[in-house]
Amino acid sequence: MMYQKLMRTYQDAELCTVVMEQLVQCGAVDDRRYAKRFAEYLAETKKYGLYRIRQEMLRKGLDKHLIEEAMKTIEETAKENICDVLAKKYHRLLTDPHDSKSREKVIAGMIRLGYDYQSIRNAIEDYFAEQEEF
Repeated sequence: MMYQKLMRTYQDAELCTVVMEQLVQCGAVDDRRYAKRFAEYLAETKKYGLYRIRQEMLRKGLDKHLIEEAMKTIEETAKENICDVLAKKYHRLLTDPHDSKSREKVIAGMIRLGYDYQSIRNAIEDYFAEQEEF
């Protein structure tokens, strides 16, 4: 991505290649570190699910191997986030366990955030089980 930005500005492939090589050698550009930090940001701040995180990283142009490495470090965080997202973002729709229309809206929203269908269903069931306890 940095190379593409340099090319847009300077339009000299040889110069941009030399600059990129120097940036990599001095450690200013480190795709592995960037991938890890970006994945952590998407999981912890944006509260995205694993699928959405992977798509965002691919959209940034990161290598698939780097993405998989970064994904391993945030799997647990992304799985834990699903309950937080339900409680904070969709609690107003989850008032009646038998309201299928609201449930489908929540499922659609959670899928857009990158969570898988089975995890969403399990989290909704857990959410209603907790609500019954109170």
